[in-house]
Amino acid sequence: MAFFRTILTVVLFAVAASAVAAQSVKSGEYGSLTIGKDAKGRLTGHFFETLGVEDEGKPRFTCGFLLQAEPSADGEYTITTWHPNSPAEPIFGKLIAVTGGVLLRLNEAHGGCGMVAPDISSEDGQRFELTAAGDWIAAGWVRSPQAFFHKEAKASTRERAFIVKDDLVVVMARRGDWADVKYTNSAGRTTRGWIKLEDLYPDEPF
Repeated sequence: MAFFRTILTVVLFAVAASAVAAQSVKSGEYGSLTIGKDAKGRLTGHFFETLGVEDEGKPRFTCGFLLQAEPSADGEYTITTWHPNSPAEPIFGKLIAVTGGVLLRLNEAHGGCGMVAPDISSEDGQRFELTAAGDWIAAGWVRSPQAFFHKEAKASTRERAFIVKDDLVVVMARRGDWADVKYTNSAGRTTRGWIKLEDLYPDEPF
């Protein structure tokens, strides 16, 4: 009888382990949170959300930050987050894969986030549903005043279209000092092309 109980326990643990393993963070859009996962399982991402509008049309409050995490085997990631203007002041937290999305919890709030997205830094964190699956390998934040698109990863193939500082992109591929990115504007129009990697903020704060 004890033998069968042992076998049953092993089976139950195996099933539980499989259920956890089945939950994994995937590249995609999770509402205001965009995540990219590369072939090695490393995560990068950006979060951006606003609240209210000033007289001149600008958001009254904004909550934005970058994030990165090393690979995880169990769907729970220890993340580092930071605002591009304050890379020396990172805030740590957890990103956990859940059915249909992710749970994000930060140890404290970034500037503005206490007004815009207070649940992120609460004890329970905030759940984000997967709203659009993606096939990109990273998420990026533009730091150059102008980042021109190129047809190929060559300076000689520059096009007229460009993106500007603080635009948010996803990275489809990297080649040397270049990144193949997609940018979607507020009207839903997507532009794709190569830009220089130096046009993006680094994907680590340090």
